[in-house]
Amino acid sequence: MLVFLTVLQLQLQSVDAAAGATANTQQPTTADSAGAALRVLGATKALTAPRIDGRLDDPVWATVPVATDFTQNYPHNGGPSARRTEARVVFVGDALYVGIRAFDSPDSIAAPLLRRDVQVINSDQVQILIDSFHDRRTAYEFGVTPSGVKFDVYHYDDIRGDPTWDAVWDVAVARDSLGWSAEFRIPLSQLSYSASPWKAETWGIQFYRNIGRLQEWSSWAPVPLSDGREVSHFGELTGIELTTSARRREIVPYLSSSLTRATGDRANPFFQRTALGSAAGLDAKIGVGKGLTLALTVHPDFGQVEADP
Repeated sequence: MLVFLTVLQLQLQSVDAAAGATANTQQPTTADSAGAALRVLGATKALTAPRIDGRLDDPVWATVPVATDFTQNYPHNGGPSARRTEARVVFVGDALYVGIRAFDSPDSIAAPLLRRDVQVINSDQVQILIDSFHDRRTAYEFGVTPSGVKFDVYHYDDIRGDPTWDAVWDVAVARDSLGWSAEFRIPLSQLSYSASPWKAETWGIQFYRNIGRLQEWSSWAPVPLSDGREVSHFGELTGIELTTSARRREIVPYLSSSLTRATGDRANPFFQRTALGSAAGLDAKIGVGKGLTLALTVHPDFGQVEADP
């Protein structure tokens, strides 16, 4: 049974109790093309960036709209989340900053230590997903656990995802008496998007939270599981003022060395008990147009090439 959220009450949300400041509320919902509720959040630009330490006590967080009132996608699709979550977004310079507060009992947080890009359902997590072309088909996902484990995914065809996609971004987490929180810094160079000096842009945006011990997956914009869609259910981040598209350049040089020790016939003039080896090269990704990226390599690091599609 599809359960759609049709009414959103405007209310003032308080920021972290330690900060003691009052934040603006998210904008009211409207209806999307399918008639479902559409969450809308206004974009904010600031001059001073927050310090990426996981604590949402920077003054800028008290001045931006708050996305809250998350609903469950699982196990009770459409029901209210068992724990309160707040998300904030601000643009500063050449980066997008996101602050997420996950209210919870400090002794109930599940935070196993894992490798990067490994996601398990018994760990708490928060994620931000950005549909920067606003095509309702593609999105960039950035997530973290309370132990600081990062993961990123590229979404395409609305419901498909590529977890081997990796971006360059920063995040920090912190715990306190209210639960835990995360601060993200996502360089705009890691996103593909359109920009115009004459009009404000709108992006699709979504926030997810997973509460491991409850096996609960909730989101800011409701995602009915029965219709097989995801990105097309995202909310909107409006009023984005970017005059130029980010210059997408990523160059990763590498050096490698090897040491081989082997037994053999010392009478053999070609035998070397100890053999040293070395190699060098670089991998690069360069944006050459809207939605088009040139990938090249010199003396490829085949260990990385084999891991990428």
